[in-house]
Amino acid sequence: HEMGHMVQMADDCAERPHEGMVPYIGILVIKYSEVYPYDVFLESLSDFFFSTFQSNPSMALDFASYYNPDLAYYHFGHSVFDMYLDERWGGETGTIIADISRASRQDGTIIVSGGVGELESGDNDPDLYAAVDAVLAAEGGSFWEAVKGFSVWRLFTGDLADGDHLRNGNLIAPVAFDTSYAMSELPVTAASPVTPPAETGSSYISLGVDPARVTSTDDLLQFDLQSTESMNWYLAAVVFEGDGFSRLVEAPDLTEGRGSLAVNDLAAAQSVVFVATNLGDLSHASDGFEFNGSPFTYDLD
Repeated sequence: HEMGHMVQMADDCAERPHEGMVPYIGILVIKYSEVYPYDVFLESLSDFFFSTFQSNPSMALDFASYYNPDLAYYHFGHSVFDMYLDERWGGETGTIIADISRASRQDGTIIVSGGVGELESGDNDPDLYAAVDAVLAAEGGSFWEAVKGFSVWRLFTGDLADGDHLRNGNLIAPVAFDTSYAMSELPVTAASPVTPPAETGSSYISLGVDPARVTSTDDLLQFDLQSTESMNWYLAAVVFEGDGFSRLVEAPDLTEGRGSLAVNDLAAAQSVVFVATNLGDLSHASDGFEFNGSPFTYDLD
């Protein structure tokens, strides 16, 4: 892990260390050196690195807290995001992490304080997430496409792991649902998430499907979202059937603080998980400390 800090600082010592891919560099070392069983290593990290991150999906991806003992290890869980980047966009070779690290470099002068480099002149531009955007652009993607994709992929962990979204998702702590409903509780009107998501954070709202209440393939669920705090949202539904993941249903990006998503063909469904991801103003500066939640309300019927 400490070697990971050295690697990152060699490229760009001006990055805030908690927002980087440092933990994932350590994971890659174990994976490719084969000095220790990779699956055993990942499992040993689940409580230490992953569980706090996965238990707080509403928080910004780059959130960090060194003073709250309940959140002290949150930023280590950023390694799950880097794992997603590697598997989804980088061919699972690890090289995309090096590409992103190099793309974050900038000109300037530094001073060293307490063993940590700080900019004396110049700006941290590009920052790490701008570097992600630049590297993914060459693959037809973007930072925000990665944020949306990751909000779905991180769901496939723990008991919901399928091996296709995050190859070792079964060894990663499950993502926490904000609220879970039974169909007998519908309709839900003007509900609010327990913890509103910050920019780049997500709320997961689960519904258990009762087959006895699905009488036709035309029966559908509709999720309506409204927010006055954030204009841009990603809204999706992940449908699970008896043998696991069935399909992903996505709404067009919400750009005016409101939108709807309908899901039909529920005869074989066991559950549906709605994902609401806060895209904010589509300009997330990793040095901007944009950690405040954006409330929204939703109807589900």
